[in-house]
Amino acid sequence: QLSHKSKGLNPCKTAKTKTSRLTTHETILRPTMIADIPHVSTTDEAISSIQAMCFQEENGYQCDDYIAQISASFPVSGPQCPVDVECRVKMAEWCYQVVDFCHFNRETVAIAMSFLDRYLMTSIGRNALENRKLFQLAAMTSLYTAIKIHEPEAMEPKVVAGLSRGTYTEEQVTTMEASILGAIQWRMNPPTALAFVHHFLALLPAEALTEEENMTVLELSKCQTELAVKDYSFVGVKASTIALAALANALPSSSLAAQDIEQFMDILAKVTKTERHSKLMFAAQDILCEGVQTTSPLLAKRISSPARVVAPKNVGNAGQVHTSPRCVAGSR
Repeated sequence: QLSHKSKGLNPCKTAKTKTSRLTTHETILRPTMIADIPHVSTTDEAISSIQAMCFQEENGYQCDDYIAQISASFPVSGPQCPVDVECRVKMAEWCYQVVDFCHFNRETVAIAMSFLDRYLMTSIGRNALENRKLFQLAAMTSLYTAIKIHEPEAMEPKVVAGLSRGTYTEEQVTTMEASILGAIQWRMNPPTALAFVHHFLALLPAEALTEEENMTVLELSKCQTELAVKDYSFVGVKASTIALAALANALPSSSLAAQDIEQFMDILAKVTKTERHSKLMFAAQDILCEGVQTTSPLLAKRISSPARVVAPKNVGNAGQVHTSPRCVAGSR
């Protein structure tokens, strides 16, 4: 059992240092408010960044249904069975608890889970798929590494060892880190769904949303992207697709006209080369919307079910995902 409060260790203290507002496609070429995005000062730069992120997620950051593959090799249940969906959910939730406790950026968990998922896809990471103790170590080490790279402060390996209540040593943590980085070929900057959301919103005209509406849309989108991080059925879905689905669910909470939202989403789909009306997109929207309504009562009041024909709940070949009722990636 893991606990960030184990042995009195504080990971932080031991760290070291409306009318129609969108008229034509040209609308997005006007200057917009993108001060919150580092190194992006114009809409052209935002579009270029989105396209670069799309290229990045297609080349070196893809992930597949690795649990289905391992489940086929181990058709058993019980304490000796390999890692399953529930194992991943628990470790993702644990990661969020740690970053919240340390006041780190919750997006760091998305990066850590990207490390973990891509590691488990490799031949090197297969041992961690077959051994739950190694899987736990890999998950903890992925978070440790993501924090070290993407946060202003870094944890010491002894902190991770302490969080495990002595289950793992400092040497095991550093050895696992080397194994993970080698297996994922040192690709440590995955484009996250939340990063796409920020860039997408930068393409809206400055006057399209009020400050309050912008915060609401961002909050709703962020909640959905975090749900996707924990939900194994999104493992094979691109971050840009998750971001589009989240934003499509969130924008109706604003005063933007429905036709403007549709046009804006069409523009984003074109920029990201995504099929907006695919079974995959519909399934993603449905599951994310349902997740918000189930887990966040306050936010649920601001989000409504997608206004279109709803895709069947049992999308794709759900049987390929161990203990998972639905597989978004199986819907194309």
